[in-house]
Amino acid sequence: MVHCLYPPIIKFILRINFAEIENPTIETLTDISRRLSTEGYSEPIKIRLISSKGFDPQLIFGPLKFLSEEEGNEILIFRDSIYFQYNEKYSRWDEILPKIMNNFFYLSEKLNILLIKNISFDYIDLFSKFQQRGFDLKSYFNISLEYLHEFDLDYSDFIIGLKLNTEELDHKSILRIRGLKPSSEEFYKIQLETHYEITEEIEINEREQFQSNLNYAHDILSNYFKLVLSERTKKMIVMDNGTNS
Repeated sequence: MVHCLYPPIIKFILRINFAEIENPTIETLTDISRRLSTEGYSEPIKIRLISSKGFDPQLIFGPLKFLSEEEGNEILIFRDSIYFQYNEKYSRWDEILPKIMNNFFYLSEKLNILLIKNISFDYIDLFSKFQQRGFDLKSYFNISLEYLHEFDLDYSDFIIGLKLNTEELDHKSILRIRGLKPSSEEFYKIQLETHYEITEEIEINEREQFQSNLNYAHDILSNYFKLVLSERTKKMIVMDNGTNS
């Protein structure tokens, strides 16, 4: 488990994809809304109504969205997937996992979800205190780039993408480091994105296997996070004194 005094995380997304479901009734949506309100998702469902004067060409139907301001968490329900999305208020995996499990299996029962097709995790971390003066990427990440000395790299706008080997054929792992427009001339703004996907069909009653897959994917991402950060970066975010985590 990774412990940081100043965690750089700005977003975490868990996507659970499944076979398409039937359109829910208003009664079902009401039940879901009432149940999730007890979990802190106080914003009611809003259904966009069309005009009686004619078809609206701009009419776009999005997913059902439930927002918990207190936890900084959103649940997005699509016809073929459910997203659990957290922002900077994300706490700890072992704290949110029971809530995700309870809410997902409640929703799977109400929406008649029978088969999970795949899951994917995305962690997005933002580092905004890397000095521009004398900047060297390998000082902050354990990644070394080789390029011609004639190249003058712009670290405010770049993407490095790495696809990592996995032990399982139906698993995919991707790591990206992305330069964003800095807020000042003193520091760079660098975003770290870690992605893990497991494409494995699981029947909805195989709850233990589903949870095992979630924990496995999360453990892999936690390990990659620790490996890709240099000791200098670990000290900046106070990750167990920059040594053990």
